[in-house]
Amino acid sequence: MGKLEESKKTLIKDVAGAILVGGKSRRFGSDKRFFKLNDKTLLEIMCEKLRSVFETKYISVEKILKQNFLNIR
Repeated sequence: MGKLEESKKTLIKDVAGAILVGGKSRRFGSDKRFFKLNDKTLLEIMCEKLRSVFETKYISVEKILKQNFLNIR
């Protein structure tokens, strides 16, 4: 789907989207929030997906991030 088609999509308004970020990453071995895949962190990828579907979005993190590098709104 191209950028123009994505911008025409209607966002879901009656349900909120959420990302649950936490855990000890024992099996993964490192903090998955910052694992990069194609120059983006997994958290950035998930936030982009959420933004494209839901009008209301929440992110639940175990530790407070020092800066809002994702521009989450």
